[in-house]
Amino acid sequence: MLIRRYLCLLLCILVISCAQSTRVIDTPIDENSFLVVGSVVVEDEFYTSLSGVHLNDIEVAILAEITQDGITKTTGYWTKTDENGYFYLMNVPPGRYALTGLRLNLNDQSTLVINNPCTSETDVFKISYRDHIGFIGNYFDIEPNNRVVNLQANYFSIDADSRTYYDVKYFRRKAITGLRMVNGIKLVQISPIRYFKNQFAGTPWADLLRESE
Repeated sequence: MLIRRYLCLLLCILVISCAQSTRVIDTPIDENSFLVVGSVVVEDEFYTSLSGVHLNDIEVAILAEITQDGITKTTGYWTKTDENGYFYLMNVPPGRYALTGLRLNLNDQSTLVINNPCTSETDVFKISYRDHIGFIGNYFDIEPNNRVVNLQANYFSIDADSRTYYDVKYFRRKAITGLRMVNGIKLVQISPIRYFKNQFAGTPWADLLRESE
């Protein structure tokens, strides 16, 4: 009985310890492992009555055309932004990648889904009233550089007209600085390459990021 109690106590300590541990950065699996980085900000300019700026915990849908075992196929990945709006995919297969959608909770507790099917150059981001985001596209305008795919800094804005026309204001830059947001704050998003070079300092990923600049 005493041994059983001791084992239960030890297990609880291990669970708590794991829950409190910091994020572990995986090293590249092999020389073909890719890294995808980017950032997102969503500005609610009175689309809801509780307008605001969203950076943290945005679900990001990434379309991918990858090659595995000599076979090329289309697939998709989900990841989430950190508190500053940055996201990454680590140790993904060689291929081409594109930002195809977002899903996030707005301040009024409603869910916003934004989607770009990425089937051609003319496709644009629109508000979707379906929760599902399909990974069906074949248009990729960003090429990998030294096993790093930089999806850059992506700005999305929705307003009152978006409820009627489903339109989304969107642009992409290497970095975004000095853009005044609806909450009065000037947005500063440095290049995802620079951001993750600092986040992954001391790992082989930092070297790849440095070489891809």
